[in-house]
Amino acid sequence: MNWNDYFIADFEAGTLTWKQRALEQFPDERVWKSWNTKNAGKIAGCLERHGYWKMCLFHKRCSSHRIIWEMANGPIPKGLQIDHIDQNRSNNRLSNLRLATNAENARNRRVQITNTSGFKGVSRLPNGSWRAKINVHGRKIHIGHFA
Repeated sequence: MNWNDYFIADFEAGTLTWKQRALEQFPDERVWKSWNTKNAGKIAGCLERHGYWKMCLFHKRCSSHRIIWEMANGPIPKGLQIDHIDQNRSNNRLSNLRLATNAENARNRRVQITNTSGFKGVSRLPNGSWRAKINVHGRKIHIGHFA
């Protein structure tokens, strides 16, 4: 899909603005006028509860970060994802987006809310000591137990 037909991208701000749409994209003139009056020139989408900017286009849900990436760099290669470098899902500045594999994207996750140590891979054992472990290429590596 040619996103430039529907949006104006501000790569510095990380926003998409709706363009005026053609009459041929609507069932009748009344719906076309209504849509353009309501949406054209306004920021596209809304911030969803998981933190991503999303919108609907032709009854399909679209993510702003993916659209911004594709407008700047072309289609996303199969097997890759768009990762938010700073882990802020609403920050869609082009400088904050990068291509990543699923594993790279998972490594860039925030510390889980249930984490008691404040560090990834560190957990408290029932005896009160701490255990550290990491995953490297799918292999779990035990680093050690610590007081």
